[in-house]
Amino acid sequence: MNDISTKEKILKIAHGLFAQKGLYGVSVREIATACDVNVAAINYHFKNKECLYAQTILSSIKNVEIDLNQIYEQDKSIDPVTFSLKIMDYFMQNSHKLRSIIIMISSSDDAPDEILEHMREYKGPPGMLSFNKIIQEYYPKASEHDILWVMRSVIGVIMHKAMIMCNHSICSSMEDIGVTMETFKNDLSRLTKALLRDLPQ
Repeated sequence: MNDISTKEKILKIAHGLFAQKGLYGVSVREIATACDVNVAAINYHFKNKECLYAQTILSSIKNVEIDLNQIYEQDKSIDPVTFSLKIMDYFMQNSHKLRSIIIMISSSDDAPDEILEHMREYKGPPGMLSFNKIIQEYYPKASEHDILWVMRSVIGVIMHKAMIMCNHSICSSMEDIGVTMETFKNDLSRLTKALLRDLPQ
């Protein structure tokens, strides 16, 4: 197995272990055993467990960003409201992936510096970079501060709804009272329109 595939294998398996047990619940030796490599291989590729942990989260976040950017690339004329619904569709369909990323970030006392730096560079959670481009195109006079406010408000709602989808009992209870996926979409559409209404065109 070459270096690149070994590194990818470690990232993939470590992601599952960290998501299940957290940063402090799994040892480097346990990860090495699960990956069928020696501890030296993990130290060679990632220096230590904390670096591996950070790279595992970053790899997962970047994969999400790539997927959402492809939605944008397929239709660069897409409007902000439609794109917000596309983001919701993606996170709903991949709610367990999102859940594991959130669990991994919150399982340590502080988010690793690499994660914080990445969030600053990409203006927040996955999807924000593409969302930012679209809003700027439709609202060129809007300030960066106002655009960030809109994006964070919308993404926050989407992530909350996606996390709800991870819990089958909650989903069933909500369906019992008539709250469906269509309800979520209608609410998000109204919220996004309302937030965008305040931006200067």
